[in-house]
Amino acid sequence: MLPGNKSRMKFTNYYLYTRERPERKDIKMKWIEQVFEFPEHEQIQSDGRKRKWGFI
Repeated sequence: MLPGNKSRMKFTNYYLYTRERPERKDIKMKWIEQVFEFPEHEQIQSDGRKRKWGFI
């Protein structure tokens, strides 16, 4: 979980690291949770990771 976040979602260390980049600072946690719960499109990558897209 992100520090200070009430979300129960788990994140990889890589994700937490990339979330600190300046171009990603404005992405709100509620947007992430919305797309995670209700994706418009989902793709499973060759390494098993899931990509999800949604409208914000």
